[in-house]
Amino acid sequence: NDDIKMAAVDIDYLQSLPSILSKKSKNEVKTEQKEIENKLKSFFTNQLGPPGRTCLGRAFVALYQYGDSYGMLAAISKCCDLLKLKDEGQLHVKQNALEVLGLLYEHHGCMGGSALGDVIQMLGKTTKIPELRVDVLNCVSKVVKGLGQSSASGHRDVVKMVKSALLDRSVDVSRAAADCGALLVPVCPILYTSELESILSTCFKALEGSSPSSRCSLAALIGSLLSASQQPSSTQTKGKTRQYSLQEVLSLLAQGFTKGSSDILKVGSGIASNEVRVGVAMGYTLFLHKMGKRWLEINAAVVIQHLVELPAGFKSNLSHINTVCVRNCILFILNQTLGRMLQDNALLHVAKIFCSLGNQYITKATAASSGEGEKKSSNYQNELVIILMFLSSTVLKLNTAVLPLVVSDSSTTASSAPSKWGILLDVVYAALLHQSQAVQLAAAWCLRCVGKTLQTELINLLDHTLHKLHHLRGSQDAVNGYSAAVAGLVGCVRLSQLGLPTSKIKTILTSCEDLLSNVGSSERSSLIYTQASWMMVAACCSTGSSLVRPHLSRISHLWKNTFPKSIKELTVEQTRQSSSSVMVTIEGRLGALASICSLVEYCPELVDERILKKILLCINSSVAMLGSVSLTSKNQTQDLKAKLTLFRLRLYQLLLKLPPMSYEGCLSTLLRELVGEITFTVSQSHTTTSLLQTLCDLDSGLVLELYNQDTDWQCLEEQLLEFNTSGAKSLEHDSIILYNVQETNPSPLPLPLGVLVIDTAILLFGWVFPFVAQKHRQQLLSHFLQLSKGGKSQKQLSLQKNIIATYLSGIKSLATAKEQISEKDVFQLALSLNLVALSSSDSLLRYAGGEGLGHLAKACKKTEHVTEIVQKAYTMLQTSRDVNLRTGYSLALGYLHRHLGAVGAREYTSHSVALLIALAKDTTSSICQVWALYALSLIADSGGPLFRNHAENTLKAVHYLINITSLQEVPLYRCLGKCLNSLLTTLGPELQLTSAGIVAARRMALSCAYILLDHFDPMVQSSGLCSLQQLQVYAPQHVQLGNTVKSVCASFESSSLILRRTVANCLRQFSQLQPAYVRQIASEKLGVNLELCILKSLNWEVNGRLCDDLKEVIFSLLSSLASQDPMHWLEFCNKILSAAASTSGNSHQVEGQGETEEEDQALHISKENEEEVGQSLSPKWQTRLFAMELVRKVYSACRSDPAHFDQTLALKKRQTTGGDFLVLHLAELVKTSFLAATSEVLELRVAGYHALQDVVDIFSKTPDPDYPGHSLLELYQAQMGAALRPAFTTDTPPHITAIACQVCSKWLACGVSGDVGDLSRVLSLLVTSLKKVHGTPEEANITYGEAVVTLESLAVLRAWAELYIKITTHSSSSLERERGMVLITPHLKMLAKCWEAAVRDYAILTLPLQFSTQLPSKGTYFTSDSAEAVLPCFNECWYVLLHAAILWEGQLGLLAKEVPPTQPESAFPLPITGNETKEMYSLFLGLIVQGLCNPNFSEETSILQSLLHSLYSLLAAKWSRGYVPTSPIVVVELLGVLHRMLLTCKNRALHQDIVATAVLIRKILMENSIESHFEDITKGFMRIIGVILLPWLPEDGHKMDSQTLSPEDKMILPKAISLLSNVVQFSAAVDRLENSMCVVYLLLKCAAHPNVYASCKSDILLALQYTLAVDTEEKQQIVASAILSLIGNSSSSADSAISGMNKDTKLILLAMLLHSSDLSQPEVSGEVVRAVEYVAKCTEEDPKDSTSRLAIQTCCRLLENTKNGFLISTLVPALLSFISRVTKLSVVMTTSMVDSVIKSLKTTEIVCLQVAESEDLQVFFMTLLLDLLKDLISQKSETQLYQFAVSRVKEVGTRYLSAMKRALTDHPQLKVYLEKALQSTFTNSHPGGREGRISSNMSPPSSSQPSIQLKLDFSNFK
Repeated sequence: NDDIKMAAVDIDYLQSLPSILSKKSKNEVKTEQKEIENKLKSFFTNQLGPPGRTCLGRAFVALYQYGDSYGMLAAISKCCDLLKLKDEGQLHVKQNALEVLGLLYEHHGCMGGSALGDVIQMLGKTTKIPELRVDVLNCVSKVVKGLGQSSASGHRDVVKMVKSALLDRSVDVSRAAADCGALLVPVCPILYTSELESILSTCFKALEGSSPSSRCSLAALIGSLLSASQQPSSTQTKGKTRQYSLQEVLSLLAQGFTKGSSDILKVGSGIASNEVRVGVAMGYTLFLHKMGKRWLEINAAVVIQHLVELPAGFKSNLSHINTVCVRNCILFILNQTLGRMLQDNALLHVAKIFCSLGNQYITKATAASSGEGEKKSSNYQNELVIILMFLSSTVLKLNTAVLPLVVSDSSTTASSAPSKWGILLDVVYAALLHQSQAVQLAAAWCLRCVGKTLQTELINLLDHTLHKLHHLRGSQDAVNGYSAAVAGLVGCVRLSQLGLPTSKIKTILTSCEDLLSNVGSSERSSLIYTQASWMMVAACCSTGSSLVRPHLSRISHLWKNTFPKSIKELTVEQTRQSSSSVMVTIEGRLGALASICSLVEYCPELVDERILKKILLCINSSVAMLGSVSLTSKNQTQDLKAKLTLFRLRLYQLLLKLPPMSYEGCLSTLLRELVGEITFTVSQSHTTTSLLQTLCDLDSGLVLELYNQDTDWQCLEEQLLEFNTSGAKSLEHDSIILYNVQETNPSPLPLPLGVLVIDTAILLFGWVFPFVAQKHRQQLLSHFLQLSKGGKSQKQLSLQKNIIATYLSGIKSLATAKEQISEKDVFQLALSLNLVALSSSDSLLRYAGGEGLGHLAKACKKTEHVTEIVQKAYTMLQTSRDVNLRTGYSLALGYLHRHLGAVGAREYTSHSVALLIALAKDTTSSICQVWALYALSLIADSGGPLFRNHAENTLKAVHYLINITSLQEVPLYRCLGKCLNSLLTTLGPELQLTSAGIVAARRMALSCAYILLDHFDPMVQSSGLCSLQQLQVYAPQHVQLGNTVKSVCASFESSSLILRRTVANCLRQFSQLQPAYVRQIASEKLGVNLELCILKSLNWEVNGRLCDDLKEVIFSLLSSLASQDPMHWLEFCNKILSAAASTSGNSHQVEGQGETEEEDQALHISKENEEEVGQSLSPKWQTRLFAMELVRKVYSACRSDPAHFDQTLALKKRQTTGGDFLVLHLAELVKTSFLAATSEVLELRVAGYHALQDVVDIFSKTPDPDYPGHSLLELYQAQMGAALRPAFTTDTPPHITAIACQVCSKWLACGVSGDVGDLSRVLSLLVTSLKKVHGTPEEANITYGEAVVTLESLAVLRAWAELYIKITTHSSSSLERERGMVLITPHLKMLAKCWEAAVRDYAILTLPLQFSTQLPSKGTYFTSDSAEAVLPCFNECWYVLLHAAILWEGQLGLLAKEVPPTQPESAFPLPITGNETKEMYSLFLGLIVQGLCNPNFSEETSILQSLLHSLYSLLAAKWSRGYVPTSPIVVVELLGVLHRMLLTCKNRALHQDIVATAVLIRKILMENSIESHFEDITKGFMRIIGVILLPWLPEDGHKMDSQTLSPEDKMILPKAISLLSNVVQFSAAVDRLENSMCVVYLLLKCAAHPNVYASCKSDILLALQYTLAVDTEEKQQIVASAILSLIGNSSSSADSAISGMNKDTKLILLAMLLHSSDLSQPEVSGEVVRAVEYVAKCTEEDPKDSTSRLAIQTCCRLLENTKNGFLISTLVPALLSFISRVTKLSVVMTTSMVDSVIKSLKTTEIVCLQVAESEDLQVFFMTLLLDLLKDLISQKSETQLYQFAVSRVKEVGTRYLSAMKRALTDHPQLKVYLEKALQSTFTNSHPGGREGRISSNMSPPSSSQPSIQLKLDFSNFK
């Protein structure tokens, strides 16, 4: 431990020294240099380990960099002296010296050039020590790298050293020598001149037995040598050395590819091994990569000719497996170079070269076959397969740009066959007649790729192929080839957007039946006819349910006729058939099984109980046939054996797709066959399964030292798998791949048949194993255990692998099915089987045994079984010293913890971790270390918190091992990296803590991560990057993001796929954290913009996961940065599209008439900067498509800032705050979309039209500030028309036309242009499309699937419907509406018929299945066969068509039933009956309700809004209004639907439409005066009203003043409240009172909300008034209830009253309630009394407040014409009190106060003088007036009130003279004031006299008494 601590201190010092020296000045370093140098030299004798040596060397480099360099030669001399040591125990000293020496030369090489000779000589001598060879070669590499051309004097010695090391038995030495040689090539011309052949021969020899890493290094050396030989020679070397031409170089490579390590200059018959062949293929690839894209384009013909001819270079016949390997290697070279490096145009040229070569070879093959037979023609089959397979991949890469090679006549339309096929199809159709099956299948595969890519040509290709098949059916080769081609074409139908007509399936099935009917004419032809027919049937079954359903009965009939009906019939059949007839029978049945399998997989909806019963009959017969045929297997021919193997494969594949319980009856026979298949009983071939590693963990390659699957060389490395069978994938192994390929599989070609059947049998065994009884499981496992024990032969090893793979498959299925092993015997057998695998010498078997042990523990039901397993592992690890056992059981421990989980294995964790750490530290066996570390990572991953206590100790062990392990122990470093990643995941966020333990752990983790990052192995570097990524995420404050990003970007362009994937993943995460900073740092590190680097990578990469991560990086950058600088991203995308356009060489020609000069100008594309971008990127069509996706992302990123879409605001904002905005670059946006929309690639055209639609949606409302009243988009009408016109030509696919129709509709409806002429230009495109909507075309004229034809028709109708809806309902003015109607009116009549027909079709298609027998066989836009296929098309647009049809009906009445002259009557089978309007109403209403109730539309706001608008239009139409009240049940249902929508939809716009519809329903019901009341109607309205109002009703004791109303609420609430006004009248008499009270309460609660009341005051009062207009008896109860709700039980308490309502509102409502009550009676209710008292009390409020004013108004209104004594006795005193208080105010009265006093006086006058007619009251009122005059005169009060009082005194006094006299007599002091008032009045009426106003010297006599004294008591007034 002390030594470890000291070593850690030393390493810390060495690591920190460069940083310390960099911060000091040079003088400071000089003063300390000697001391530091001596200290560093003292480290030479320490055992530092590889990382420590590197730190020591870097310390020396820093010392001489920041200080004086005079001591460097001494240091070099010191290193050389150390290398001379003879002591063998000083290896670590020499390793230290070599590392320091290499780093010194690498960084300061020129300073040590004088000592180069001695150094090279010493290094050469040191290579004699085997343990130091790798270190010496690494040192030489650094010397060469540092000196460059200056090392020329030592080149020959270095070359000699490298050549010798290349042939070293150690693959590490060979790899290091290859790396050294690759560095030497640029500076040593002799390597690629005079020594080229010798070095190449040495490399070929070194490839024998090479490892994956050494193969890569050797291939890199070969590529560097050959690329250097082809570079232009310098003037110094020209003429002095031999220069190799391209042909010579390729010849040298060909010799290595064919002859291998034999002398390349000698002629011989040797054949290269697979390792050599694969390594040379890598060399080919790297050579062409290094030569570059431009060179490859120039020399493409030579390279292609050479590679295609490579198979001919083998002097002897190769086995089939080797032949496939050769073809795969050549195809890999072609795809990795030509396929990836060249852009689309160059690749198209390459395809033409291949087509020309193909024609040449076919001509040669035909001539040879006609002359000397099949033998010579077969010699060209490999060349033709290579050509055809490369053409297939090229077609997929080029997409629709490959059309010139397919169709020579470019004017060909989709509706007619081409006049002449292109050169590609000439080759393909000629190859279909080749005698070799491999060539035929390759041609069929190529044709399938053409059909998949060029979907518009699929029907023509299929027709042409069927025609050829029919006319050449006499040729067996033609039947074979063309049937395979038909199967391939039909197999890609399910991937086609354009589909296939149902009639084509019928035609194909007819051809199949014809071929089957000819079976028996001859033995050979019968076999071929059977095979061909069933292949086409199976392909038809893969097209999908909609196409297969109409023909299912025919297909099932074929099954029935193929299989025997009983076991007896099968027995008789076998006794009577000959060997040839047996072949035909088996071929037919395996073909039938393939068709059933295809049906089950691709048409699962069709496998109902009836079909399943038929399938099970076939299965039972097949299983029985297997058992009987196997008895006579010894007498079988090879052909029959192959057929039987294929038959078993088809049966196994079918059973894998069915539930095991369905064929439970034949499980015993099936299991017997499966076991025989797996254990070589059925077949004598000893084939090993390819599934064993697949069934193991994905990371198994870390410990198995197999090739890494995440590399660019995966396809080549697969050729070297065990027995070379698993990697030999080819089409001829299983032709089913033509129609049954999994598109997501990167390598879809099938394995050899023997491997396929073993793999499928193993999977099927696992599939049925959970359904096997315990006793049968025991028998199976016992049998497997007996067979697995035995010798160590290759056959036994294959058998063991098959058995263990089968066991793994079964035990995993148990876990999936949640089954458990409960029987002890079964457990013991399974355990014993695992132990056999764990003790095997094969690492893969041990790995499978370890993982199987974990699965077994998980499947055990009893805990004692688990304990037994764990104890067994502990015992073996503690006692055994055997490496195999220790590795197997250590892995078993890891998987036990993984599958038992943290809780299940918690009691074993401590002991397991301690054991595994001890094994990991045991340096005597590196293999044990690897397996133990991997097991530790498994425990760390699954341990969770329970492993946390062991994390630090494990991390210390990892840190220790990383610092002492040799760099050549690559598997150990890989497992150390994985273990480090797992530990960091366990520590997680704790890493950001500052405790001592965490700080130490973080420091160790960082140190380990950087050490891993410095390793030469890409997978180890990937682990280091992942560790840095985790540290950055978990402890960001302790790790500098900039440094991490730089470390990541350093590997951005790595040659390793796994490293590039890790880089992309890191950048993806970092760009989401700090996108701007990451972009800045990454761009600085890479030298160019990060996004440009990513686009270049996307243009090259083919790995899906890597491309997805890179795209996410750009998305993250764009989403955060695009809004600030959108122009950067737009220019970036525009340049990509423009570069592609400029290099395409084809001008965008638009077909059709009507193009104007303005549109032609719009087609012009600017060439600025395009050449530069094209040279730097050369974008492929996939890159351009991604660029269009980025453009649309820019729109989304900028939506948050309205300035991006408003030019005026954008200009203003740019002047004030700066920045850039989208609207300022609208021209660029239109140009970018235009470029994409006019591309030759269909996917790009679709993206372009979507982008155009986005532009129209976003900028249609943007005004042009320079031309008021005009839109900014109006400038781009020509570009829009030019972009849309190509979509309406006859050869355009329907789905493109459908999208273009939507764009046209958007453009026309957005109102961009107001000129009819401008609009008619785009409208003409829609007019041309109308001919496509005339119903279902005849079968003979169908060129696409019915679904896509219907899609196009419905898209056209939808475009017109949207335009019509926009014009009729959303026009901003009548002028705009009239302008729009002028354009569309000529077509409306026909369109309306089509809309209604489409709506009827949709209604029929959506009816339940139980009505299927009653449905018509054909509609306007569907037939019975196409009904299922077209329904999704209707689902997309039916609601728009429905809305348009309803609007048309509502505006113009019923459709006129005249058929347009251009349309036959049969196209529109619309019934004309007397009840048509009723039927139409029911149809429309039913569809609307069905849509509104559909839960799938709950989130589709646009659909729901359209349906609500349709419902409103339907109910509002005159023709349909009468049907609403006739069915109250329908009304109730409608209200229920609206209520449900209110509850489920949160969109306020929808709520507004719902309430508006409810209001309309109420209006219609009121108009029709329903006499029979329907209570549910009232409830329906009340539910709707409640949902709207309840959120706004204040709760008791709470106020809702802060809840404001949105604009939508201000529109919804008044309508909802208005519904309350009439809802009661729909109630039954018995419920009317209750409903009325409920309505009044809701209204009062609404009034309590101040914001609601303010917005809806008139609606609330009006609704209350309507509600109170009922019978007197009911009214009194309603009023009483309402008063109680307002003021509670008493006037002074509001306990039960509605809280939150202000007094003003309450007074207004009380006034309405009191006026509605009957106050004419002398007796009033207690509620009315409390209400009147509350009003009277409110008059006591401050006169300046509105409350008192409202109270006075209420009192006055109540006292008008009333003789109710209670009102008079209560309210008149309140009025008098108010008058008294107001007149005594010291402030000037406001107008409202004066008005209130006057109203009070008038009301009092009426009560006193008119109502009562009492002289006492008359005297009282006269006294009141006189007292008022006195107060007004004394206070100089308001003139208006004074004049009113005087006028009333004069009038009343004159009328009631006696009362006046009496008042003056009783109050003589008032006489003076009366005289003064009269005198002032006289003066005002005579201006010449005194001033016409009250004199200022009027001073009333002082009096202490009140001015008004009430002598009359009103309290007893009755």
